[in-house]
Amino acid sequence: MRTFGIGAAALHSAVGFVVAAARETTRLDLEPDAEAALGERLFAVAAWSCLVEPGDSVAASLVRGLGAPRALEVLVARRTAGQILEELAGTARDTPDAAGVVDATAIAAGLARWLPRLSERPVMQALATARRSGIALVVPGDGRWPEQLDALGAHAPLCLWTRGDRQALRADRADWDVAELELALLP
Repeated sequence: MRTFGIGAAALHSAVGFVVAAARETTRLDLEPDAEAALGERLFAVAAWSCLVEPGDSVAASLVRGLGAPRALEVLVARRTAGQILEELAGTARDTPDAAGVVDATAIAAGLARWLPRLSERPVMQALATARRSGIALVVPGDGRWPEQLDALGAHAPLCLWTRGDRQALRADRADWDVAELELALLP
């Protein structure tokens, strides 16, 4: 991934298992360029999950408005809050809810939280641990994504790191038995 200067082979090694799971779940037959783009997107989402606290609506607005890879690129490039807001406003026609959630002050506060954590190392470690431990990365749009989370809007998680019966994530809320759900999600 260009963002961290990670070569294609290292990126594939880091997220190949996630791409394979996404391909299997959605039964996609991807062209090499599309698979590489999916790998970059999944890596960027994993990176954002290592950078931000759960429920960070400013980060979610950036990721939703710019896409995870581009949002990570502007962060790595040390763009100012004003520059990021301008770019976000330029994409607002495609995602009108994204630009309305943040302003320059909120972005500046987000930058102050995220930049000290910005490093490829924790992302690569998280992905390596996930691969070794059988943990899946589930993102919005994935067939395993629990759509109920979308109701949280800008406070919805950017992804879920899951282990166990992933079908439990897709269960209809009316059918949930808390004890069964807890058991299904345990390793």
